[in-house]
Amino acid sequence: MAGVIVIVIIIVLGVLFYFAGEARNKSRRKGSKQTEYAKEMSLTSNYTAITTSASVEQVKDSINSRLTIAKTQKDDFKGDDYRIVSDSGSQTTYKHNSTLNVMSDVADEFTARVGYKNNPDGLRVMVQILQWQEKKGVATRTALDAMQDFIDTVISSVRAIDSSARVETRPIPKRN
Repeated sequence: MAGVIVIVIIIVLGVLFYFAGEARNKSRRKGSKQTEYAKEMSLTSNYTAITTSASVEQVKDSINSRLTIAKTQKDDFKGDDYRIVSDSGSQTTYKHNSTLNVMSDVADEFTARVGYKNNPDGLRVMVQILQWQEKKGVATRTALDAMQDFIDTVISSVRAIDSSARVETRPIPKRN
């Protein structure tokens, strides 16, 4: 009987700790980390659409020439570069490899997709952050900066070949 009581107490304490952690994370989102949380929501709940007259190959070459692409596993370990996770005719998925940070237990890693779609008005290039890591319920400032740098690099890569490219930020459609 005593063993059952101990197990019940452990389960109850585990549930309490879980909900206390969730409440702490929620309060951080509303408290001192509110600016970071707002930026995180802006970067991750929207996508950037760029319309250009350039070809898919030109855009891919321009983006890849401006990003530091890891060529070996040793490069991956150094961090602060990108690895191409997948590449097809219609999209390329990049993973940002974090810089090792002794002061933080969460790195600035994220995964982003660049999609390509030919439309009557030109090539549509769509940039979206797919996955990211959080620390205490909010993405780290270095992760947010790295995500913004990635989006800015894609925009500048397209504008380097087509200075009249149009850039729009749109909300990601909600799935039902």
